[in-house]
Amino acid sequence: GTGSVSVNCPASGCAVTQVSWTVSSSASTAPTISGAQVTWTTSQTSGHSYDVYVTLLSGTSVVGSGSATQAASGTAVTTSVTITAASGSITPSSFDHVEVDIVQTS
Repeated sequence: GTGSVSVNCPASGCAVTQVSWTVSSSASTAPTISGAQVTWTTSQTSGHSYDVYVTLLSGTSVVGSGSATQAASGTAVTTSVTITAASGSITPSSFDHVEVDIVQTS
C-alpha cells in the first residue's frame, strides 16, 4: 500500500480526511488499482468548483494519475477519480507515495 500521502489544498479551509482505492482482482491475477476516492471538505459552500488531481508515485516516477471535478458544498464530499496507469497496470505494491492536489477553478 501507500507509505505516505501529500495533500495540497486551497489555503482557506480545505481538509482531506480519507483517500481510498478502487481495486479490481480475479483469482488468477494480482489486485490492480483503477481509481481513488478522496473524501474532503470544500472551502467554499456553493458557486465554485474544484479540480482534484491524484498522482501515484514510486520514488519520483509517476506510476499513474487522474483527475475529476467537484462542485463546492462546504461539507464533506467524496470525489471519485479514475486512475490511468503510466504503463501496464497498477498493483498496490507498485507505488509508495500518493499526491493529492485540489485546485479551486471557479
